[in-house]
Amino acid sequence: MFAKLEDRFNQAPAASKALPFVSVALLLVGLFMMFASLSGGAQEPEVVPPDPTTGIQKALLAAQTYYAEQSTFEGFDDPRVAEGMEPSLTWNKAAKSVEGEISIRSANPNKALLVTRVEGQVYCAAASADGGVSKGKTDASRSAECVGSW
Repeated sequence: MFAKLEDRFNQAPAASKALPFVSVALLLVGLFMMFASLSGGAQEPEVVPPDPTTGIQKALLAAQTYYAEQSTFEGFDDPRVAEGMEPSLTWNKAAKSVEGEISIRSANPNKALLVTRVEGQVYCAAASADGGVSKGKTDASRSAECVGSW
């Protein structure tokens, strides 16, 4: 039986003799491409810069949580109280924004004003008792000065 197959192979034109080898080569190339695409190949992962408003957003959430628990923002102007609500942030009562820290400018029964500076840019956020939030890019000393958006 093998003799007949060998005779047929020897009688076939040269082009058809290479066909099994080309088929195997194409199959190997296809498998390589499939595995390369599944593993992401040699592509560099996309680097997404951190959001500079992350800190002020956490601070704002801490102030709102404090209000939800206390029914007032009063008392939240103490950096130790704020740190108890959000310990991952550095809190202060500075009149001028401090790089990487959250300045608590005011906290009265109905409003809280927070300011930070990240990479030289100032961000402010004012929370109010009715759930409203004002955002801006000023070194605000009063809630009314915190207007615009980030």
